[in-house]
Amino acid sequence: MIVDDETTAEMISSQIPIISSLVKGARDIKVLRSASEVPAGCGTEPVAINVAVHVIVKGKVNAADEIAKLEKKSAAAVQGKDKLEKLASQANYETAIPAEVRAKNAEKASLGYLSRCLAFG
Repeated sequence: MIVDDETTAEMISSQIPIISSLVKGARDIKVLRSASEVPAGCGTEPVAINVAVHVIVKGKVNAADEIAKLEKKSAAAVQGKDKLEKLASQANYETAIPAEVRAKNAEKASLGYLSRCLAFG
């Protein structure tokens, strides 16, 4: 995993035995300080603002299948965004839809929400 600050790196390093006992199949856990240290063939998952986990997937994952899944998720996310934008453009949207629902719809239509759905969906 890449960690970009010393305090977090030290904390995670001290927890490696616990992390390895909780992660099935984990053989080698390292705390890295830069992207240049990440081995080729890794998948990446951000877990905090300053921490990303890299897992070697080369030879274990069919890239074409994964790309197809992501394209399907992306199309569904864009379709959902378009539906929300169409709803929001209706003349009575501001008066007919409660403020808290409008706020949730605005968040769902945002790029940040869509990228989280693609990453974790």
